[in-house]
Amino acid sequence: MDLPEPVRSQAIAELAKAYLPHYARYERYSLVGKDVIRDNKPSVYNYISAKTTEHSMFLDGFKAAAEVLGISLTEFLEAVAAAGKDGAS
Repeated sequence: MDLPEPVRSQAIAELAKAYLPHYARYERYSLVGKDVIRDNKPSVYNYISAKTTEHSMFLDGFKAAAEVLGISLTEFLEAVAAAGKDGAS
């Protein structure tokens, strides 16, 4: 899909901005999951694992949406990195 440039740029920026909170949650759940495995808490691990998978699927959906719009994965992830830096300032 070929989007006009102003629309394309805005789509990339909005997708990247929406991607960040899900990535942050995915990262937190992944880190907590490692601790839970070490502490041998299977029921908690199962919950954390399900939440990690859920957020991973959200992330895959954002990547798929970018692809449908004709945005390469590299370009999308660069926009995500830039949005993360802008949000951290």
